[in-house]
Order: sequence, then structure tokens, then C-alpha cells
Amino acid sequence: MNRRIFLQTGLCLAVLPVAVASAQARPRVLIFPTTLGRLAVAAEQKTGIDGLTDGDRINLAARAVREQLEAENVVTTLLYDSSDTFFKKALSGAKVNLPAGAELDEAARLKLGAAVGAHYILTVYSRLAVDQVGTSTTAPLISPILEVESIEIKPGGKPGGRWQDKIPIAATSDGLRRSVGAIPPGVETSARTLVLRFLGGPLREFSRTALDPTLLPPPAKPKPAVVEGPPLDFDAEATRMMGEAQEQLHRDQPVAAIALLRQAVNYQPRRVAPRLLLAEAYQKAKRSSEATGEIRRAMKLATGATPEQKSDLTRLLARVLVEEGDQEGATQLFNQLLGENPNNTEARLGLAELLLTKGQNEAAEIQFRLIRDRDPASVEAGQGLVRLLSARGALDDAIKETKASLPAVQNPMATLIFIESATGLAARAVQNRAAWEEKKLSREVFFKATATQATRAKQLVDLLGGAAPAETASESVRLAHNRRVLAANLLAQSFSSLQEYLETGEAATGVRARTLLNEFYTEMKDAQSPKK
Repeated sequence: MNRRIFLQTGLCLAVLPVAVASAQARPRVLIFPTTLGRLAVAAEQKTGIDGLTDGDRINLAARAVREQLEAENVVTTLLYDSSDTFFKKALSGAKVNLPAGAELDEAARLKLGAAVGAHYILTVYSRLAVDQVGTSTTAPLISPILEVESIEIKPGGKPGGRWQDKIPIAATSDGLRRSVGAIPPGVETSARTLVLRFLGGPLREFSRTALDPTLLPPPAKPKPAVVEGPPLDFDAEATRMMGEAQEQLHRDQPVAAIALLRQAVNYQPRRVAPRLLLAEAYQKAKRSSEATGEIRRAMKLATGATPEQKSDLTRLLARVLVEEGDQEGATQLFNQLLGENPNNTEARLGLAELLLTKGQNEAAEIQFRLIRDRDPASVEAGQGLVRLLSARGALDDAIKETKASLPAVQNPMATLIFIESATGLAARAVQNRAAWEEKKLSREVFFKATATQATRAKQLVDLLGGAAPAETASESVRLAHNRRVLAANLLAQSFSSLQEYLETGEAATGVRARTLLNEFYTEMKDAQSPKK
């Protein structure tokens, strides 16, 4: 889909068909992406005209079938994943021994389906088929085929009615560069066709309940009996995994969070919360294309989204677009959010940072100050303003803004000023001294520059001394602040010794100035992070 069209139309969640009478009345379908023993080894797999191997296409097709089933709102689905701990436990409970790397045969799939309370198992398979079209000068085309097979599960895990269908996968070329893992349009179209055939076949009676009953004659036969299975609380399991994932994100472990959240989405495919958190995890892991895909799926499939969640999805998409370099698209989304709610601090902050990136400093400053006027305790807005003023060379203005801020904001703002200023002061001192010793800089100019730098260093000592962390701050934050205070004092003392050396010519004070500067650099190694 064209990105501009998506920006204009994709932000509203899709309107879905009327739900069936109750969640318990819906058949549960367990989907298996499977080779069915028909694929050669991976090294011998050929690539079709769609650019995919059979193995890759099978996995994409299984996802497409699952999403199309969910979109029709007739059944609930589970997508089998051999690495999922839930399925591992279910296999163990069903007494199915699966060797490493082996695929479930039909008997094992039936046992697993019964164990998780499924009413149907659905296998998805794709292969390359020779299209017997050619001339004396052209070879037959090798095009992909999509096959789906359904088996009803009877009480006790016995197989019931079977249904099977297949369809060619049309190759499409719309000129767009698609992200890795995106479902090709041809696969999506073929999956939709097979899903509709499946719903019109084995699940015909269930599909009828999604329509207005006054438009249909009475059903010809009763619904298939519901297979009793062990009770499984998918909602509780998904909630638990989301909690663990948030802990992993707090520890800056997005990869571990992604593994948990993909399972949570499997259990609750139509809820916004797990998909939104998964998209955030992808973004933190620098996997922007996957974050974009998850946001789009949330906007398409998820139901019951609150206005706040819709806003969060749009804001997150805008930030991902910034990472992908689409500044125009991101700006449109941020402005859209602010048009809907001028008090949306996250959107205004994102717009301000984007303007700063684009070099529109005056416009960025206006946004930062609007945030601070409404929310003086915003650390991000305070640091953004400091970064802007420091880049402009207005250090005095940055210090003034910091001292005028709320105590809770002063420490992160002062920390940023120190980190961005102190190392530069030290580097200029080293350069000036080398130039003076090589007689490329006069003593008078060197002394004047040192005096100015000494004043700056004393300003930093004073600034940090009056911007201690909050009493509730962690021990690591307090320790880092103390190291910065020590580093600032070492830098100021180094400049004082350098001034004395230039005034008296005593070699000992010159050596002391170098020693203090080296100690400053040592302390800065553990004091660089501008923690909040």
C-alpha cells in the first residue's frame, strides 16, 4: 500500500462484521504451517517467481490465513509455534514426544488440537508447480501454489470431516520495495479466497451467525458438537507475558520482550495492548520495519481501541517514520495528533525533536516552550531546550533556563549541560597548551582563553552543586551525579593551576594542571550518562 494513502486512510480501525452470539460458541481453529513431509532439504528449495522459497512462503501464508480468519470474525485462532512454551506444555500434556527439528504428523496434530480445545486443525502448505504454458522458445513457468487442508476434531481427539482446497498464488509487482517479513499481495489474496471457501464449506453454519438471521432461512442441521477440552485462560496468560515483557523493556532487553509479546499476541490477536507493546519493543530493538508492520496490523485487526491507544499507535508510527527517514510523513502524523488534541505532550515533543533534527531551531524552541508552559515538570522538554541553546552557543541562557526550572527538572538539565560542555572545555585547553608550547599561540592569548575557560568550569561546578537528584532517586543516579560534581571540580582546579603556571612559570603547577586534567577524564568515564 502506498505510504501516503496509508497515512490518510489507515489510522482508523477497520469496521468488522457483527460478532457471533458468544466467544464460547465460536469454533477454535489451530493453524499449522507445515511442509507435510513434501519439501526437499532447504538447500534444494527453489525460488518462485514471487522471490520466495517454499519454506518462507509457507510461513507467510500461515500468517495470512490466520489474519484473514480473524478479519472475518467467525472463529478464534491459534498459530502453532514449536518454540512457544505454551505449545511445548500442551504437547507434553498430550504425551506427544517430538524429536528436535521434527514436524508433527497428523496424529500428533490431532492430539495437540484436542489438548488446546481446538475444533479444527488447519494445515497450510505451499509448493512450486510447473505451469504448462510455453512455446518452442520459452520454458514452462514455475509458479507457486497455496494448499489448505482442514480436519474436524471429534471428542477424544478423533478425526472427523476433511476439507481440502488449493489455489495458485498470483505474482504481483506494484513497484514498491517491501520490508522483510511483509506478506506479499498475491499470498494475501490467495489466503483470503481459501478462507472464504473454508468458511463457506465446513464452517458454513458458523458463518451464518455473523449475518442478520432474518435474511437467512433456518439452518438445515445443528451446529457441530463442541469438543470439550481442558480450560485454558488465554487472557490471563497474555497478561502475564505482557507484565514480564514490560520488565524486560525496563531492563533494556527488547529482544527478550519481543519473544514474550509475540506469544501474547498469539493468545489475543485482536487486542490493541499487546500489539502496541510489541511495536514499541521492535522500535527499541531498532527493527523499524517490523514495528511499522505491527502497528499496521493493530490498526487493521484490533478492536475496542480506546482514543488513547489510537493516539499511541499514531504517535509510535510517527516516531518509526522518523527513524526510517520519512520526515514528511512523521510531520503529518504529529500535526494530525496535535490537531485532534493540542495538549498531546508526546506528539508535541516528537514534533519539536523532528524540527530540531531538520535544523528548524526557532520552530523547535517554540514547541519546547509550549510544552514547558503547560508541563513545567517535563524532563524531555527541558533537556530539548538545553540541547537547542547549547547548539546555538548560548550556554549562559541554558544555565539560566535550568536554574529557573522546577527542582525535579534541574538535575537532568544540568547533567546534559555539563556532559555537552565539560569535555569540550578540556579539549580546548589541551589544544591551546600544545599550541602555546609549540610557540604557535602567544602567552597573552593563551592566558585570556584559560581565564574564560576557568570561569566556565566554575559555572558548571556551581550549576551541579545546586541541582542534586531528588531524594527518591536511585543509588546509581546519585553516584553518577557525585562523580560529575567531582569531575567538574577537577576541571576547575586544573584551569586554576594552569592560570597559576602561566603567571609564575613554576613547572610544578604546570604538571599539576596536567594531572588534574587526566583525573577529570578518568572520572568522566563513569559520569557520561545523562540519567533522569
